[in-house]
Amino acid sequence: MSEENQHKITIIWDLDGTLVDTAPGIISTYMYLIKNQYLPARSAEKLQRLIGPTLQSALSKEFGLNVEQTQEMVGRFREYYQDNAIYCANPYPEIGKVVETFRRKGITQVLVTNKREDLAKKLCAYYSFNQYFKIIIGGDPCGLKTKSKLIGECLYQLGTRNVIMIGDTEGDKQSASENGVKFLGVNYGYGFRNVPGYANSPAEILRKLEQI
Repeated sequence: MSEENQHKITIIWDLDGTLVDTAPGIISTYMYLIKNQYLPARSAEKLQRLIGPTLQSALSKEFGLNVEQTQEMVGRFREYYQDNAIYCANPYPEIGKVVETFRRKGITQVLVTNKREDLAKKLCAYYSFNQYFKIIIGGDPCGLKTKSKLIGECLYQLGTRNVIMIGDTEGDKQSASENGVKFLGVNYGYGFRNVPGYANSPAEILRKLEQI
């Protein structure tokens, strides 16, 4: 990516599995629901796979819940998560240096996540990521907006499609494709593993973007 293009490009970041490892808090919340017999038991490995999609989708598909049951579990999940587990998370090593480097280069950065928007903003503020993002867009309370739709809303606000999205799942890649924007995957999150051409660490993101 040339110096000129770097200043014109906008980076859309995913949150969970790309900037921050939120698995400990999410899994502990699922375990709380299982321990209190609100949900049937699942292994930690299976619960890890539920990170990424909307909470509504993950609960209904994995546990076979109907609409009413799903909404009840969403409420229980969020109540426990935001009071007890939201900060059981860690930014990935070196990711702070990466976003700071992009800022120094004058590259616009935004965040789009399936996590409910108020929780995403709360987490970003806690880890001081909010200072880097021109826009933070998260999911709606009912989980009705897909990642693709959220990216579309972000592009509308930006007024440009000269964008690269960075994410860790096939859903991120597909949503970027549906909006006609380039995509760079990371292999260290919850979805991709050892995909050629993707970044194996946050530090590699800088080098990989030079090749796009």
